[in-house]
Amino acid sequence: MILAGGIALDGVLLESLADTLAVTDVTEEPVLAVETAERVGSGGIWVTRLRRERLNVRVTFRVRDVRRLRRAGTLGLAAAWAQGRVMTWDSRPGQRLRVRCTAWPETGSLRWNESLCAVFTACEQPLWESAAPVTLALAHAGGATAGTLEIPGQTEAEIAAEITAGAGGLNAVSVTVADRTLAFAGLGMAAGETLTLGPDGEGRWSWRISGAGGARSAFPCRTLGSADRLCALPGARSVTVTGDACAVTLAVRGRYL
Repeated sequence: MILAGGIALDGVLLESLADTLAVTDVTEEPVLAVETAERVGSGGIWVTRLRRERLNVRVTFRVRDVRRLRRAGTLGLAAAWAQGRVMTWDSRPGQRLRVRCTAWPETGSLRWNESLCAVFTACEQPLWESAAPVTLALAHAGGATAGTLEIPGQTEAEIAAEITAGAGGLNAVSVTVADRTLAFAGLGMAAGETLTLGPDGEGRWSWRISGAGGARSAFPCRTLGSADRLCALPGARSVTVTGDACAVTLAVRGRYL
């Protein structure tokens, strides 16, 4: 799909770096399934191929400057810009994409009127998502506390959670969204400590406890019947919290095809 519009990384437009920079084309490729590791045999042990989805965005641009040194300096600014991780696009208002620059053009013999193409790849989360999350806060005093979370988007989205222990500490808690439940037991959290569930800065899901007792993983505290993560389709989805008293905040970014 070929679209037009300003392209930015971490909130900085490429064309804002220099007056001589101009984006001429942005191409979003279809999501592809790629193989990330070959099958390897060693001592009779085989490692299964790893397959994951990938979304590429190709950004074509020019540096319209006949002065060679000035052109090289501008390309240096563009290369530094390409290290950004969160892409936004005028053609997808209100959405963002977590990317890495996976291909940068060779510029050694570049002429001033030639185009360059940089490739940005999303693997951890190969879908565009809402730039701003939808949140739901619940004060759970015991028993069962219910609420409704409105999930935007066009396909299933992951739901992050932040759970803060009440005055009596937090040992067991479960959070259910629609038909998916995350359940923990034996947490041993002191009052005010926080359990954070959701993607980290790299887009990988994490289960972290932080507070007076220091940072530690809550992964070993998941019950046998617990899901790996919270996910739900778009729409109004029921939320139920049970277990010890705590404050729960859910956040979801809609995902778009």
